[in-house]
Amino acid sequence: MVYLNFAIVEGNITRDAEVRHIAEGSYVTSFTLANNESFVNSKSETVSKANFIHVEIWGEAFAEKVSAYLKKGTPVRVHGKIRSDSWTSDDGTKKERIFVRGASVDFIKYAGNGNKQVEIRKKDSDLDCIDIIESEEND
Repeated sequence: MVYLNFAIVEGNITRDAEVRHIAEGSYVTSFTLANNESFVNSKSETVSKANFIHVEIWGEAFAEKVSAYLKKGTPVRVHGKIRSDSWTSDDGTKKERIFVRGASVDFIKYAGNGNKQVEIRKKDSDLDCIDIIESEEND
């Protein structure tokens, strides 16, 4: 049976995106999103907790065109799939991480972050075929 694996995460980029060239000729753009979650604890107090979500987006064209927009503090929404990796570190301990493999990035326009809205979306399943749409809003 095939199960649904789809993620939508939203938050602010914690530091400028990192673009790496992988030995096989591929490129990967990685960054971390931070978002806050509020809940009421057992003492009826409202508690806020920060979540940090790691994101990877593969493709040479995506890496070349998008990295200039993925700067620290930028609010974005990422659509993609949840993935996991596991490996054994040099000291023999087993490591594991869960991250989002992004398929599209939407830049969120909030009051005070300028009038320019940018949408970056990969077309179909072609990792190197993307659209960058910039628009000015008339407020």
